[in-house]
Amino acid sequence: MASSVESFEEFNNQIPVAKTNSDGLSWEGFVESIQAFVNAVEWSQPWLLAIFSFHALTFFLLIKFRSDSNSLAIVTFSLSEFFFK
Repeated sequence: MASSVESFEEFNNQIPVAKTNSDGLSWEGFVESIQAFVNAVEWSQPWLLAIFSFHALTFFLLIKFRSDSNSLAIVTFSLSEFFFK
């Protein structure tokens, strides 16, 4: 049993630890991860632009019809019919 604990401690000591601030959070690592993600994604892909356009259109429709419950119901039910058909 002691050998498995020792091997776990060896494994655990090999894991690199990020520098943290006083709150225990690693903001430098987080920012670098976000920048790496943004740089890795090909933002001009047509399907990605279609998803962004769909979400923007849906957002603006919901904002436009926020005071009209019947229109909101139509938008909501048409979206649910489109996705769950």
